[in-house]
Amino acid sequence: MLDHESTNITLETMMAAGMHLGHSASLWNPLNLPHIFGERQGVHIINLEHTMAALRRAAQLVKGVAYHGGIILFAGTRKDQQQLAVDAALHANQYFVTGKWVPGTLTNPQSLLAKHQLYMQEADSDNVKTYKPDLIIALNPLESKTMLAESRLTHVPTVGIVDTNCDPRLVTYGIPCNDDSVRAVSIVAGVLGRAARAGMDLRKMRLTEAVEKHNRLAIEKAANAASSTVSMPTA
Repeated sequence: MLDHESTNITLETMMAAGMHLGHSASLWNPLNLPHIFGERQGVHIINLEHTMAALRRAAQLVKGVAYHGGIILFAGTRKDQQQLAVDAALHANQYFVTGKWVPGTLTNPQSLLAKHQLYMQEADSDNVKTYKPDLIIALNPLESKTMLAESRLTHVPTVGIVDTNCDPRLVTYGIPCNDDSVRAVSIVAGVLGRAARAGMDLRKMRLTEAVEKHNRLAIEKAANAASSTVSMPTA
């Protein structure tokens, strides 16, 4: 269930979800040192204040991309994360990937389409368009290295959950968090999904206001033009 808002999340909620639990200290990536609060029984503890700040920043980014009409792709390929990616994408009326990433999806899409002969025969091959996402949200960056590498090559920014054993350089905007806890990933996916929905709703509202303003000005202009027309008196 995606039932969390970024404004409603507290450090207690995050701790209860296990977002602070990293991996074994022997498996850590030294680049995550700034986000590690300490070590307990051989397990690194993530600083949840850093997690909160990163999650809020990511939510603002997602909201902005959605507000400007961008395409957002939620990617979760682990079995226990697939439904979370689907739910977040559907809630935001966006897109998702839950299966294995096909190499060349971003870097060579036309060649991939050409392999689907039946599709290319039915469609007008000269008018087939491919679309590149404006933002990718990776719930499991360690298992999405091919996708993230293609996103860097095609200049697509990425947001991802970065556990203590993950290289934070895999994504553009990392969120220090336990990636093994379903509840923890659910909070992150829920916040970002709702942020995308909020951005789209705000965009629709602003567009509606703009259309109404345009129509109102057109009516006022027509009324002013009509009132300025003076009938000449008959002799």
